[in-house]
Amino acid sequence: MSQGKETNEIITQAELLIAEGQTGEALKLLSSIKNRIYRRKFLQLSNRFQRLSNQQRDGVLSTSEYNIEAAKINKALITALHNYEQAHIVNTLGSRSRSSLILFAALGIGTATIVGFLVIKFTGPYYKTIEIAGKTWMAENLDIDVDYSWCYNNDENCKKYGRLYTWEAANTACKKLAGNWRLPTKEEWEALANLYGGVYTSGVKGSGKAAYKKLLVGGESGFDALLGGDRYPDGSFWALDYNGYYWSSSAWDEDNAWHFFFGSHDQKLGLGNGRRSFGSSCRCVHD
Repeated sequence: MSQGKETNEIITQAELLIAEGQTGEALKLLSSIKNRIYRRKFLQLSNRFQRLSNQQRDGVLSTSEYNIEAAKINKALITALHNYEQAHIVNTLGSRSRSSLILFAALGIGTATIVGFLVIKFTGPYYKTIEIAGKTWMAENLDIDVDYSWCYNNDENCKKYGRLYTWEAANTACKKLAGNWRLPTKEEWEALANLYGGVYTSGVKGSGKAAYKKLLVGGESGFDALLGGDRYPDGSFWALDYNGYYWSSSAWDEDNAWHFFFGSHDQKLGLGNGRRSFGSSCRCVHD
């Protein structure tokens, strides 16, 4: 039996135990998972939960004190799942596996029903993520329907390229993911680009080209930026499969904001400003 399949079966059994109110037994079972990262953390949580239960039983803790400490254990689980290498889980177990959904829900991507410490029901959307230099980024374009967001011409393009958002809508959409997701700042985009050669700089030959190639879909970074085009305030669309524009959270002035653009014509990653009312693609980062 593969490790991924065995992990899924253990999680399924644990869910049944939790549904029966046997959270402690569920955590003990989870501590037997072969994956050492999961096993170590679940074992630690199991020991903490057992001590907590004993303290409540012996009258050392009041109900309110118990609830506070139980919430800390839950937070510790979410942190452990966040710190696990998300791309590895997706690649090993499959992006639609139960274990991956637990991770995505813990990170706040989508809506989850949580009993005890595990997700037992999940409704999307959910997204692939990647950790680069200690920062967790979405590795797909955001596709959450909020006011002032659109598909490029038709719904099928949303499935491939995500939605196009005004600047304010992009800020709103990232926050709807919950779990401390937000639109990245100009400085965070620059730091990402600098890892792969930096953005285009006037007068600097070849600048922006390496970052364009490595951050674009299929590039070695795994960031998989797309050329999703943009939307004008008059409702017209332009540049699908030609340019990709991504908002930052940083304002340029009252009417404009910083954005980053992938230009296929000269194959460069650039930094500029665009009117906040334009529709551009969106990636979110996790704090």
